[in-house]
Amino acid sequence: MSTLPESPTGAEASSLPPAKSSREGSQGATGVTSSADQLPEYEPLTPELVEDEAVRGDVVIRWATVLLALLFGWTQIDDTSLLVRIRQGQQRFLPFGVDTLSASAGERTWIDLAWLSNPILAAVYGVLGAFGLTVLGAVVSALTFWFLSRSSVKGVSTWWGSVCAALALVAVFPQLVPGPTGITLLGVSLLVFLLYRWSEDGTAGFVWQIPLTIWLWSQLDSRAWIGAMIVLLYALSWVALRGFQEGDAPDKAKHLGKITAASLVAWLLHPRFYHVLLSPLTAYRTEYPELRAYNVFDWDYVWQWYPVFSPEFKTHLDLFAIIAMGLCGLAFLTFAINFKRLTWEWVLPWGGIVALAVFGAHQLPVAAIFSCAVITINAQLWYRGTFSQKYTVDTMPLAWNRGGRAITVVSLLLLGLVASNGMLMG
Repeated sequence: MSTLPESPTGAEASSLPPAKSSREGSQGATGVTSSADQLPEYEPLTPELVEDEAVRGDVVIRWATVLLALLFGWTQIDDTSLLVRIRQGQQRFLPFGVDTLSASAGERTWIDLAWLSNPILAAVYGVLGAFGLTVLGAVVSALTFWFLSRSSVKGVSTWWGSVCAALALVAVFPQLVPGPTGITLLGVSLLVFLLYRWSEDGTAGFVWQIPLTIWLWSQLDSRAWIGAMIVLLYALSWVALRGFQEGDAPDKAKHLGKITAASLVAWLLHPRFYHVLLSPLTAYRTEYPELRAYNVFDWDYVWQWYPVFSPEFKTHLDLFAIIAMGLCGLAFLTFAINFKRLTWEWVLPWGGIVALAVFGAHQLPVAAIFSCAVITINAQLWYRGTFSQKYTVDTMPLAWNRGGRAITVVSLLLLGLVASNGMLMG
């Protein structure tokens, strides 16, 4: 016969835990909490939160541009000159010898200034095939725009620079190919990044970083003279136009002189140094006229081989060339708007590259890359000197910060869609 449990004594009852209410017991049994317990505490929007949101948005947009560059560089290889370089790299490594691929000029010496590109391309093709060449082109494209995104003023929003970089990406698309052509764009972007870092920091490491970049560029690309020209004109602008400014180290100009001299020597440290010295004349007086002499107007981007002011250039003008010229014009506009805080050290290099593009549109994508960096730096300096850098929770500024960045992200996604389905290339 069962018995009822005895009631605890007074001492035992005092040691027991307090009894739960019926509400707590129900909650512990079912694991259900009230709606008030589930919701986090309300946190009012503050300028600090708006700033943090804007910074994170700028990072997302910047990396979206780099990934978009990877997508643009991931293209089918249809450049026959690349096949010639692969075959040449398979046959020899050193930059000496005769033309072994010609039926009519087999006994002539082949002067190939981009001699180091050939064995690299041949090695990539030998290991990974055509897929490896596509990957190489995509990686070079992404690196180009990653360095371009790093050329910006510290502490200022990079939103505008990312928008310009996306436009520059469209402008340089005709030259986003593996080999020397893509190396030119990467070299310009890397060199601008290193020069801007030097202007900000001025550390001794740049004495070897910039010349080493020029030397390696000279072995990989016959247009490395563009890099040497940028460094030389940058130094001339720094001394003649910019001059000494408050905050500069006393020996900064002297330091830049050492970098410039070392860069020019590094450019000429080449197995074919004499031909390297003549390479600008060779391009404008021999290569481009010979390409124009073929009169093959069904080539893609044939406008590259003509001066900008020529009737042929206007006839074959396309979206890529139009955007490149638009970026050059926008760079000039930012020079004018930011005249009080003008970065004089970039004036002569930008003018020199634009002049090269005017007389040979093959340099127009290079001018687009350089103009993008100039636009970003000048626009950031103008924005910092004109507007308050403090964020606010007011309706209109908040709508601009959030809505503008959202529209930018959507636009980048649409640009990626247009590029991936072939619409950009027609």
